[in-house]
Amino acid sequence: MVKTARIGSAQKLAIGPITRRIRRRTEALGRVNDYPDADDKARRIAELEAGQVLLKAPRAKLNAVKEIIVRCLRYLGEKLADNTIEILISAAITAIAAAFGIHVLL
Repeated sequence: MVKTARIGSAQKLAIGPITRRIRRRTEALGRVNDYPDADDKARRIAELEAGQVLLKAPRAKLNAVKEIIVRCLRYLGEKLADNTIEILISAAITAIAAAFGIHVLL
């Protein structure tokens, strides 16, 4: 059985700042000139954009949230290997997990 979560008003308030952070990460990723693989970069941007759309929906599959958003953010944290980015990504993942009541290993 696929678990879905209704994105209620309390979650919308929590998710608003998260979507803004994801949008800023997406924009920053678009400006990275030394990303080693252009196709991978385009894929990650598309995943982050899809994640923003998913978070705006009235209902979301919890697995989709984890697989699309959390997985992409983790990957970028490891790929870009920047301490500041890793901290920001960890904060975003923690906020997503709290908003949806899901367990995510950092």
